[in-house]
Amino acid sequence: MTNAAGRAVNAVLAIALTPLFLRDLGAEQYGIWLLAATLTFSVGFLSLAELGLNQASVRFVAQALARDDQREVNEVVSTTTVVYAVLGVVLAVVLVSLASVATALFDVSPALRNTARAVFVLVGLQIALDLPASGVMTALEGAQRYGVLRLIDVGLRIVWASVSAVLVALGHGVIVLAWTALATSAVSLAASLIVSRRSDPPLQLGLRFVSRRTLRQLVRSGTPTMGLRVISVVYSQMDRIIIGIALAASAVAAYEVAYKIHAAAALILGVMPSAVLPATAFIGASADDSRLRGLYVKGTRYSLAIGLPIIVGGILFARPLIATWVGSDYTNVTGAARLFLMYPALALALVVGQTMLVGLGRMREMLRYHLVAVLINLLVSSLLVSRVGIIGVIWGTVVGYLLLWVPFTRLLLDQFGVTFASWLRLVAAPVAPGIAVQVAAGLAALHVVEGFSQLWQVAAAYGLSCATAVGVFFAVSPAGRTDLLNAFRCRRPAVATSD
Repeated sequence: MTNAAGRAVNAVLAIALTPLFLRDLGAEQYGIWLLAATLTFSVGFLSLAELGLNQASVRFVAQALARDDQREVNEVVSTTTVVYAVLGVVLAVVLVSLASVATALFDVSPALRNTARAVFVLVGLQIALDLPASGVMTALEGAQRYGVLRLIDVGLRIVWASVSAVLVALGHGVIVLAWTALATSAVSLAASLIVSRRSDPPLQLGLRFVSRRTLRQLVRSGTPTMGLRVISVVYSQMDRIIIGIALAASAVAAYEVAYKIHAAAALILGVMPSAVLPATAFIGASADDSRLRGLYVKGTRYSLAIGLPIIVGGILFARPLIATWVGSDYTNVTGAARLFLMYPALALALVVGQTMLVGLGRMREMLRYHLVAVLINLLVSSLLVSRVGIIGVIWGTVVGYLLLWVPFTRLLLDQFGVTFASWLRLVAAPVAPGIAVQVAAGLAALHVVEGFSQLWQVAAAYGLSCATAVGVFFAVSPAGRTDLLNAFRCRRPAVATSD
């Protein structure tokens, strides 16, 4: 819930800042900032620079804490941070040296070339701060200190947004966004160091804790994770490239409408398992199969109970959402948007188990499955896009993941010792009544919602639909109500079971 609140704040800030920056900076200056942001560690392609070591470090920290081995925690975090610090400096030098090339590549107008070059330089310098900060924060994430983590990143994000909005409104150009972002990265690194050193027990960082043995373990564990990250980036960008080549740039814009609805619903895929990896590594260190089974069953049940209503609501109200958001000219992509929502619907049943496999170090099977899914997606999309248009690439995505879903589900059930009948009884059955009520009520109200002319009206109906399904789930699930109350009271159950 803490991580979900953090994502929600970031999303609201992004939505609120976009019209302000467009108005006060102008389209070209804001475009320069957006292009520069694609080179950042937090939201851009440089997220690949973590090399899979981040999740590996979190897992090893959690396992070391389970054994009460603080020295191993120091070794893991120090090794990760030093590697990231060296890599960050190297990447910063490369990016700064390529600032002029980037400016020429993106065809910036002569009046803004020096400004754009400075922005690319400042954004390039950020990686030298963001990477080591990420290394230090693995200590906090491995200890499941999510409140502190969100206080740092969301707090600094709010400060950056507020300061940037004021400076831009006062007439300063796009370069202030880069300066404030660089300052924010520096504060984030300092804050993570201070908090980790004041934790109990305190983290100790230093070259004396850097270990070749630890680095080999991190690389060995992180390599499959890096492969999954690369596949994820390819998966998310493949459709646009195929459409741009086979159809036209205007078709990419139509696809983007369907994609944005899909992406908004898919945010839940990152929220639901966000606390699972270190918890799995912690429990796995004691080889407690019963608790692992309970985490898998409960986690998957709550992912479906909370996430599936969001997706079902999007499917029900896709047409009025599109009409009131971007205009009735784009309602012809309603079918594509509804089909695209099938992907996160399928993924919700796997996302917790998949994250648990990462926490247990079983990533090679996942890598093989996802690689096959990407190849199927590429094949089906390429065959269908010229025949049926943008919906062809969406069919490729859905078919690729659907073929992955069956063997992946079997892998998870075998790993955690759950029969399919038990999965239906413990996971699917408690969720079904809420979804049934949501679908029935949504279909009954659809003709009214389609008559709305404002996005907030459709959003309100959408929210009410989701709340109805979640409310029914907790109403028919006494264990769910108890877990929810315990979460608010910060209590742990005395015994973790699978039901």
